[in-house]
Amino acid sequence: MIHRFKSATTRNYLFWLFTFFALACQPATDNYQKTAASSQGAISKKDIKSDVSGRPVNSKIPKKVYTVLDYIRKHDRAPDGYVGGRKFGNFEKHLPLNDSNGRPARYREWDVNPKKKGKNRGAERLVTSEEKAWYTRDHYENFEEIK
Repeated sequence: MIHRFKSATTRNYLFWLFTFFALACQPATDNYQKTAASSQGAISKKDIKSDVSGRPVNSKIPKKVYTVLDYIRKHDRAPDGYVGGRKFGNFEKHLPLNDSNGRPARYREWDVNPKKKGKNRGAERLVTSEEKAWYTRDHYENFEEIK
């Protein structure tokens, strides 16, 4: 049996309802997943070496992270073309709640990759405090402290 809806309002409502469900049920193929998947590679046996600043480098963390961190530490801002510097709330409490002086820790978050118009920013982030920094390749689910 075919129903004919005489009301334009009802037809319009049903059209948008079905359109919403059709779009919402599409498989995820965004750049967020691609970036997260492509940034996870095999972990090298070489664990520690040092970068140009003399700081130990964890080979699990991409070199670009150290480059961005060095720029942030020198200029207190994100490199040109990057997004960053906003407050990071640490609501999930994955990072320490207090700094080394026992005061509440304050964090800022930074993109590791440059912003590209029309593209997803990806999952990789750098989170900094006054004293330390952490890298996350999966958008704040897991953190690796940068020594």
